[in-house]
Amino acid sequence: MLIKSTKKEVDVRAAIIGYGYWGRNVARAVQNSTIFELHTIFDLDLGQRREAKKLYDFKEYLSLDCILADEEIEVLFIITPPQSHYAIAKNALQANKHIFVEKPLCMCSKEAGELYDLARAKSLILHCDHIFLHAPAVRWLKQHISLLGNIVYINARRINLSGYS
Repeated sequence: MLIKSTKKEVDVRAAIIGYGYWGRNVARAVQNSTIFELHTIFDLDLGQRREAKKLYDFKEYLSLDCILADEEIEVLFIITPPQSHYAIAKNALQANKHIFVEKPLCMCSKEAGELYDLARAKSLILHCDHIFLHAPAVRWLKQHISLLGNIVYINARRINLSGYS
């Protein structure tokens, strides 16, 4: 489902919550998007916010609550530590924001179900990013896994942060 802006002739205004290692990648992707307008970047760490401000022009907010209260912001990209995902996403959904959250969605399935139900009740998008789901190596594995027979257990380790080669 595509997010359509409720504003006329304006990109979907987005807030990045969390500007750590992965938040930087998401901020760059949002900035380069033809759909989103990078409206703000927020991190509890003032140093991270200063680093973001060196690269991007965005509106600054004093708190997450201020971001949630801003009706111009339509979607939150939650790129924070996993234990914070549920609370931030729930508050954002209650504030009528669409959500993109880095994996894992929550720390337990009960919380994930609550978020799903809330998003559905409010007709909002709740998306959890599983970044490698469509990666070439994963697609190849899906196509060829049946050749391995009945798989009982798999153990994998990611040893390269730069992608697949």
